[in-house]
Amino acid sequence: MKKSTLTILGIAVMIMALVSTTNKLNAATDPQPEDSVIYRDPMLQVANNYGINALGIRAVGTTGLTYKHFNAKGNAFEAILGFGNNSFSITGLAEKYAAPFDSDYLELYYGFGGHAVFQSDSNLGVDRNRFDDADDAFGLGVDFILGLELMIPQTPLALSLDIKPFFEVATTGNAYFGIDPGFGVKVFF
Repeated sequence: MKKSTLTILGIAVMIMALVSTTNKLNAATDPQPEDSVIYRDPMLQVANNYGINALGIRAVGTTGLTYKHFNAKGNAFEAILGFGNNSFSITGLAEKYAAPFDSDYLELYYGFGGHAVFQSDSNLGVDRNRFDDADDAFGLGVDFILGLELMIPQTPLALSLDIKPFFEVATTGNAYFGIDPGFGVKVFF
């Protein structure tokens, strides 16, 4: 099997596991009376209880440190400082949170942004086809993100699973497209 097929299959399995876990967590909580309609946004609830900032790690595709800041509407700005073999990247994303699932713990987020990547001695880099054989290279790109975030009840922790497709142009003249799947763990403060 191709590596991309295994990645997509792995993401699908993780999404099913997240949804299953969320349904079990919802079933364990006390239901609200049927005559009252209460809409709670888990991200705003977490922000109220633990803080409006989150710091964490992201792995699989772009691996590195991530920082999120939430505003009063539940939207977020995310910055990712990614590290690779002789390379690093800086990504900024504006994200919108939505609650399409019948869950108090699982939310969908999506958004867009951009990145800059710096790489030296690309023969030692993570993706040798990305920058040819230039000693030093620089790339700029446009990013999109789609993900799921699972809040761990009674804690300031969240797990996320996302894909961050991007299009990039490098100083070598090459254009590059990537899917960039990610798994993250964050703590709110």
